[in-house]
Amino acid sequence: MVSVLMATIARIVARNFSLPMVDFSRLRRVGRVGLRRLWPQRRSLRMILIVPFVLQLTIAIIIVAAISFYQGRLAVSTTITELQVELAHRISDEIAHYLEDAHRVTQLSADAITLNQLNLTDRKALRQYLFVQMQRFDQLGYTGIATETGDYVGIGRIGDGSELLLDWFGELGLFEKWQLDREGRLVDRVQIRDEYDPRTRPWYRAAVERGDATWSDVFQYFGSKQPVISANRPLFNSAGQLIGVASADLRLEQIGDFLSTLTIGKTGGAFVLDDLGHTIGSSTPEKAYRRDSPLLLATDSSLPRVREVSQQLWARYNGLPDQPSQQTLTVERDRVLVQTLPYHDPRGLDWTIVVVVPEGDFMKPIFAMASNTIQISIIAIAVGLVAGVITARGIADPIHALAKASRTLANTFDRGESHDIPTIPSQPIHELHLLATAFSQMAVRLQTSFHQLETVNHDLEDRVQARTRELQQVNDELQRLASIDGLTQIANRRCFDAYFATCWKDARDRRVCLTIALCDIDHFKEFNDTYGHQAGDDCLRQVAQTIKQAVMQTALGEIAGGGTALTARYGGEEFVVVMPDTGREQAQRVIEAIQAEVKFLAIPHSRSSATSIVSLSLGVAVITPTLGTTPGQALVAADRALYAAKTAGRNGYCFAAIDRLDLEQMQST
Repeated sequence: MVSVLMATIARIVARNFSLPMVDFSRLRRVGRVGLRRLWPQRRSLRMILIVPFVLQLTIAIIIVAAISFYQGRLAVSTTITELQVELAHRISDEIAHYLEDAHRVTQLSADAITLNQLNLTDRKALRQYLFVQMQRFDQLGYTGIATETGDYVGIGRIGDGSELLLDWFGELGLFEKWQLDREGRLVDRVQIRDEYDPRTRPWYRAAVERGDATWSDVFQYFGSKQPVISANRPLFNSAGQLIGVASADLRLEQIGDFLSTLTIGKTGGAFVLDDLGHTIGSSTPEKAYRRDSPLLLATDSSLPRVREVSQQLWARYNGLPDQPSQQTLTVERDRVLVQTLPYHDPRGLDWTIVVVVPEGDFMKPIFAMASNTIQISIIAIAVGLVAGVITARGIADPIHALAKASRTLANTFDRGESHDIPTIPSQPIHELHLLATAFSQMAVRLQTSFHQLETVNHDLEDRVQARTRELQQVNDELQRLASIDGLTQIANRRCFDAYFATCWKDARDRRVCLTIALCDIDHFKEFNDTYGHQAGDDCLRQVAQTIKQAVMQTALGEIAGGGTALTARYGGEEFVVVMPDTGREQAQRVIEAIQAEVKFLAIPHSRSSATSIVSLSLGVAVITPTLGTTPGQALVAADRALYAAKTAGRNGYCFAAIDRLDLEQMQST
């Protein structure tokens, strides 16, 4: 029986720990021979009671501890993998959002030219237009427009980004650099160059050769040596002729700044590599570039973890993996879990996101638990041994006394000495009687204890259910807080994205129209600069609640399909309103109510060019979704309408002109 038990234990351990299978029949034979040598033929009752008890307890503790450690390690690995996947996708989304801003800037320039809102021959208008772009997109490092005639206007950030520098051809035809003030006016001329032809620059030629939006190679700014990447787009007139190229630069150090804000275990990290293994950004303090080189090879990093992980990935895949992958590597004799996620931009970028988490960051509690388990196991075995000795003695002594009396009685009858027949001690019988009595009493007490335990169990179940309800309430509250913007107490961007996607699908299935409105506080940066950020926060809260109340009061009863209008914070000083099953007339009433309510607030704004109080500019898109359109295209249309409202002088609204031709163009893009 023991040999069969040992074979079964060996089979369980081999299966759980991926050990090679052994010949269990041979193991049983070896175990049987060993037990015969250690276990004599004639054994005392105390040995029979003590040894199996302690042996079973020891084996059970070892198996439970081993399986618990294995399952704990497996759970930790699963948790780390889920964390890495979530972080990798979060990083990918952030990079996509960050990079898209640059192409969005160039697209706005192309749209402005297509709509005849921007004249490339008017350099002052170009300067003011680019200045507005730099104010609106604070992540841009530089933006400019070059023409086929050789003219060029560009604005870039210097220092900490608060100062702007203008590049253009001055009145004497020389290439000049001017410092701009907060209003975009020329302040000081800081440099003059006699030769500069933008048409010969790599970014200009790349856009012309591709004929569409494209990325430049990573390069360094001449002064700061910071690595940047440029988004470039060719500009065409109505006849389809090339008239120039729009360009927007992004500073790659901002990717590293974002990565450094992530919490990746205790000592984990993340970095982004290009297809040649250069470090685009890293959560580590190490700079991703040198003074003499735009980017640093990850395999040459001074940090052992970054360097060895990159070297092992490069050796394993002969480059970088082109599919999402998970692997466990050994770095400095420590196990680390590595998650890679390729990031591909069809406009010319192939990057790889790498998330590294040391297993030790999460295994320390498991090792501590294993140490505690060993200590508790030793105590349990010692207690079990003592309990076995006491139990064996308590059982063996009465039986031994009864056996001794029986043997004496048998010897008396064998000798035929009836007068010497010993009297059987009453003690054994009395002890058996006491044992039976004690057992009955114990049974009654056990029954009483069982009822008490059952009552306690029901009480515990009630407490567990009550606690579960409390936890559910807390979880519901957390879910609510996750969808609310902390400052304005209206729906946040995450809630808006989910709700807009749902409304879009419902409107597409029902073939009804859908209205989305983007609201932007006019000259909010100037408001902050004048009244302070605390007043700016108060302004955002008042405007957000006012928009929400105006939408609720005006849109209530207007939505025929039974949907609910949603007001959310889109980002910064921008808000968005989604109105399902709402046409242009109903939407116009809601928009006018919003502007009226905001005007009623009468929040002073002395630096606004539109009015002396805080006002809104709104871009509205009314669209009937089709299978070929997406929510993002509706947002683009509303954003263009918002831009048109701002261009028209602000403190107003503009509806996006979406006709069948626009829908077909949106489908094709």
